[in-house]
Amino acid sequence: MGMIYRLRDVRLEPEGRVQDLCLRDGHLEECADGLPGVEIEGNGGLLLPGMIDPHVHLRTPGMEAAENWDTGTRAAARGGVTTVLDMPNTRPPTTTRQRLAEKRALAAAARVNWGLHFGATATNLPEIAAVENIASVKAYQGSSTGDLLLDEDEALARLFKAAATADMPVTLHAEDEGIIRERAASLPEDADVHLHGWARPPEAAASAVKRALALAQETGATLYFCHVSTAAELELIRPAKAAGMPIYVEATPHHLFLDERDLATLGNYGKVNPPLRSPEDRKALWEALLDGTVDTIGTDHAPHPREAKERPYREAPSGMPGLEVALPLLLTAVLDGRIPFSLLAPLTSERAARIFGIQPAGWVLADIVTPRALAPEEIESRCGWSPYTGRVLRGWPQYVWVNGELVLDAGAFTPQAPGREVAFRHNR
Repeated sequence: MGMIYRLRDVRLEPEGRVQDLCLRDGHLEECADGLPGVEIEGNGGLLLPGMIDPHVHLRTPGMEAAENWDTGTRAAARGGVTTVLDMPNTRPPTTTRQRLAEKRALAAAARVNWGLHFGATATNLPEIAAVENIASVKAYQGSSTGDLLLDEDEALARLFKAAATADMPVTLHAEDEGIIRERAASLPEDADVHLHGWARPPEAAASAVKRALALAQETGATLYFCHVSTAAELELIRPAKAAGMPIYVEATPHHLFLDERDLATLGNYGKVNPPLRSPEDRKALWEALLDGTVDTIGTDHAPHPREAKERPYREAPSGMPGLEVALPLLLTAVLDGRIPFSLLAPLTSERAARIFGIQPAGWVLADIVTPRALAPEEIESRCGWSPYTGRVLRGWPQYVWVNGELVLDAGAFTPQAPGREVAFRHNR
């Protein structure tokens, strides 16, 4: 018999009845009389499935000053995330089977479950049919991410065909590199972060989405659009989804909870790709989340050290951490009436599990009563900062289970690191 946890006075809905439940080997069941187990006082907390984050950058190998598999998955657990899917733009990028194997070895330190995306280049497409157990093939239509840039239609079409043949989704960073380069050439010498949205405008995102949709229709590829951030993209994607194309949309917390006005206080700490958008774009994204156009929440957790973010605008890297506030941000929105609770599990767990063909493997018991701000000294991410420091939130995880083992115990980490690689079954 595996570990049993007897949970006293927990809820399955924010306004639901308080009850006693048991977790046995990670499976929820009613408590039988006399059943032994570790007792946990829930204090009316909310028990819900752990989040699956399809989009994280744990920066290892090559950028360990920003994050590693221990600190990044600590941040994940703190934020109620029990599975992370890591992106390929490390140093070196994950674009060969050897590099994939090397990254797998590094993930042994993970405290939550994990999987890996594989990077597409113009020269590695034959590898796609041979790689095993990957979440997706990731293509960067923009952002000039080393040799991961793949912005030519012919190369994209070859990628889409190869992925469709392998029954594997293509995850896309959709920004038009031509438009980005044209804008970059026109940036004034004294440009600051307030021009970042102009340098990577909504039309760059819309242009890339339009091209990708046309190629997907030709090839039958399944597309997962990362960090959709504009009304223009959504207007293109909605009819494609309505027509039955296998198209999925991810939204990030920072595009939902921040916009370009926050750059006044964040400065370069708010520099991300795609940029923080207008209030109107943020409103459109919320509407898309509520009407079902948005399928998943991915944090795009992309930390950088403070010293890098404090360089001049042109030199400062793009990206911000987001893992350890993921669930509190969303639960606060639920408790404030912005998101129906019925949408929370689909957005944070169920749809990602279906899209990527994996099994959820975690539970979170969150305090939905006590409001609390994230203090700088509490930050688990190695980068040591968050754009949400000082923001008062509810729904902070108190207990987190991964694969039936307790990782976070009354807000403190246990010695366990039970995370393991997930198995992908792309059978949508």
